Amino acid sequence: MVRIYPKDHDGTIAQIERRARIFYFLLNQSSLISSIADPSKKFFVTSRKFDLEASLTSLDESKKEVFSSLVKTQPNYFIEGPPGVGKTHLITTYVDYLFHEENSSKVLLSAQSHATVNMLYDEITEKLKKHESFDSLIIIPNFKAEKNDDGSNAETLIQNATSPYIDKFKKSEMFNKYSKEPLIKQKLDKFISKSDAKFFNQVLRAANLVFTTSNSKLMEELIENNINFDVSVMEECGKTSGIELVSPMIVSSKRVLIGDYKQLPAFSEQDVQKIIRNPGNFDMSLVVEQLSNIGFRKGVIFDLDFNYADINKTSKAEHFSNLSKYFSLFKSLCQSAESIRSRGKESFGSMIDTQHRMHPQISRIVSNAVYDGKLKDYPKTADFYNSASPFIFKDSKLEGLNKDNAVIW
Repeated sequence: MVRIYPKDHDGTIAQIERRARIFYFLLNQSSLISSIADPSKKFFVTSRKFDLEASLTSLDESKKEVFSSLVKTQPNYFIEGPPGVGKTHLITTYVDYLFHEENSSKVLLSAQSHATVNMLYDEITEKLKKHESFDSLIIIPNFKAEKNDDGSNAETLIQNATSPYIDKFKKSEMFNKYSKEPLIKQKLDKFISKSDAKFFNQVLRAANLVFTTSNSKLMEELIENNINFDVSVMEECGKTSGIELVSPMIVSSKRVLIGDYKQLPAFSEQDVQKIIRNPGNFDMSLVVEQLSNIGFRKGVIFDLDFNYADINKTSKAEHFSNLSKYFSLFKSLCQSAESIRSRGKESFGSMIDTQHRMHPQISRIVSNAVYDGKLKDYPKTADFYNSASPFIFKDSKLEGLNKDNAVIW
């Protein structure tokens, strides 16, 4: 038999296998599991007073409220951010605050897409350049090196991360002294000329900032090598499935998740909902078979209540409920947090409700249609649009536009 696979097949298989391995790591994270399964009972708000004045000056009233809650709430905080509310600005301000508080902080920043991770890298590093300690920070931007999901481009990442420190070492007195001794020279030459995974691991362990995608090979290495961070910040959480959100959460005791599940639902959520709406077409034994095929031990499958002996007695309703909840994990957690806030209580999540991008008439439609009328306009943004003509071409050659001479797009 001859099988023909698409070019990206190996990368897809690598991602599936990686997620299965991540799930095994999750099984040993009882505290994290509890904070996800029953967040209302596992979060706490510290009574400690924080000096937030410098950070709050650049935020509107909505983000000030979210930021204050974010800083004092442990261990997880979930932020719903509609379009144009300044999600990236809030994250940048938060990371800047962390390094003002402690210049040796360790922060992991991730998202589903390389483009978003790239944007976070640009915004955050530009902000942190104002810190005196910036040049001493160890920063690993994985999105530039990671091109293949199977990890085949790992050598490029290792070279990019280690070469600055090797170059400094080559200029040191120690190197000049010992590089001339025959017994040592050969080892030094080998170390300098070849990407060293062990040295990279030490650099990674000491890193202050790591930027990578949520399902990357590097993310798996962080988990496997037990490399932990003070804070993990995840963007694009609304369109990320539950198992992808778990990876960055495992390596940190403080987790901040931000996204917009109403604008961008979890990828394949519609397919999952079709399965739930048609339980008669759901073959539980096939699920068990596939779990076994990707390496799930029988004991784990039994603990999950997916076992051959009781397959016909298993409550599909309970499994479907869990499937809906944990596949669209960010959505479920945001809704749970909102339920608590609606009762006037402190919660483990909130919504940034002030937008800076749209014309008020457009934002009103979006607000009423998608966000239950909760999305507001920033006053200066509303004043600008309400006082201006529909189209403004400043300092351009597009003067004299009229019905006969118009711009159409």
